[in-house]
Amino acid sequence: MKGQVQPHEILPLYRGIISGELDFEFAPTYYWTGRTTTSIEFFCQDYRVRIFVDAGELDYTDIAVAPDGREGDFDYWECDLCEEDDPIDYLSDEEHLLLIKRFEVKTNELLK
Repeated sequence: MKGQVQPHEILPLYRGIISGELDFEFAPTYYWTGRTTTSIEFFCQDYRVRIFVDAGELDYTDIAVAPDGREGDFDYWECDLCEEDDPIDYLSDEEHLLLIKRFEVKTNELLK
């Protein structure tokens, strides 16, 4: 049985996107929609990550799939079996805003 994706594996992806060191691509039909409640899904470093967005705010990481096929999801990260929390919880308020800005920029590029 494969292990679970741990939050400490996803956090560097978020911070790499924020800093501009890592690029990402939205999954088909997913992109930043601004002030709605929805999900966004993207690929970065061969990971697939889906974030639930509530009224324009990054609420939680719904699921992450590693290149080796392991998965981690919100339900696992929030249960007692996991010693860490959802990766989004480790971002500062400023990092949340910067990550949203990166999603907005990528969306604007796609919609040109």
